[in-house]
Amino acid sequence: ASNKSKAEMFLNKAIELEKDSNKLAGNYIDKAKFNLSNNQFQDAKRNAEKANAILNGDAQALLIIGDAIAYSASSCKDLKFGGKEIYWVAVDYYQRALNAAGDNEKVKASAQKQLNKFSGYFPEQKDLFLQSLNDGDSYQVGCWIGQNTRVRSKK
Repeated sequence: ASNKSKAEMFLNKAIELEKDSNKLAGNYIDKAKFNLSNNQFQDAKRNAEKANAILNGDAQALLIIGDAIAYSASSCKDLKFGGKEIYWVAVDYYQRALNAAGDNEKVKASAQKQLNKFSGYFPEQKDLFLQSLNDGDSYQVGCWIGQNTRVRSKK
């Protein structure tokens, strides 16, 4: 078996056998990072959500969810804004990660960096206008995301 499949096997075993919930959440985070590095964005999001549920709002898990969403935008080109609306949801998660980071400066810095970067990919004001949308409107993002967010234009 390849090193990748061995690594995945060990991660799955660690999750399966772990009884301590904090360690289990850490194992889910490790698995989510593994998924992210292998462009398995839906799996990364799912595993980070499991960690986030255990830890009830974990900054690192929220950051990974944001990344999984943001990095998948190119697979959602059929959406109204060519996938740019994906970044609205990603930025929501980066903001939540920032709020949850407390004194974890490393996670805070990463969340802020990603938030700034992906806010720059929002649709232009004129594109919103052409779709009869305004900043702040409620919006359902489709593709594999399927989440509600707020409309925002590039500043």
